[in-house]
Amino acid sequence: MAFKMVEQFTCESSFRDRFPHPERYSRTDRFARKTSETDLAIPPMYARSGFAEQFRLLALNVISLIGDSPDRSLAVFSINSGDGRSLVAKNLSLALTAHSDVVLVGNTSLSGVHKQLLEPFELVEDDRALAPKSAASHDLHRLWLLPWADSVGARAERLASMTADAKQEGQFLIVDTPAAESSSDAFLLAQKCNNVLYVMRKGALDMEPHKRAIEQLGRLNARVVGIVVNDN
Repeated sequence: MAFKMVEQFTCESSFRDRFPHPERYSRTDRFARKTSETDLAIPPMYARSGFAEQFRLLALNVISLIGDSPDRSLAVFSINSGDGRSLVAKNLSLALTAHSDVVLVGNTSLSGVHKQLLEPFELVEDDRALAPKSAASHDLHRLWLLPWADSVGARAERLASMTADAKQEGQFLIVDTPAAESSSDAFLLAQKCNNVLYVMRKGALDMEPHKRAIEQLGRLNARVVGIVVNDN
């Protein structure tokens, strides 16, 4: 995959009608164009549409990128601790409940979760899951919250088991990895997932660390399906 910084991305409500395969389009000036390369672009957050709608669109992109694979595990990866990785993982997990049961592993606090995505849910089972509140939300599925409670050395083994369980149950498994700058465990956990969503902040002055990180993920056979550019 060729690395491309996505500076802007069209996010109007009519976007999916005009561009049915948004992962094949990037925006380098004021007009969207189809790329001749295999760049996979994910819309940056906080664009012209609402915050919650951004994550609903991101969920549709993720589903499209993963395709029909029965292994729907996705590591949300970033280099720096302030890139918005946990925010993406949590809000994306809630947006995906419109399509399937979801298991979120990692930072499971509800801080940073958009109220519009959270409002239809209530905590159940000793605060280990979010379930739809009423019949009005019957189209929504359950979100399981699994914090990292074990040692670093045991995480990869535990994740392999959870990946197999999620695959058998037809669930999405979203893994909020540690920041790579503070833990090499991030690369190991990303390797255990079938897909990786790379998160970075818009306007990074030095792109070399991001290029090296994506190259390293490639060497580990960790499939980077897209890049989220956080411009918050």
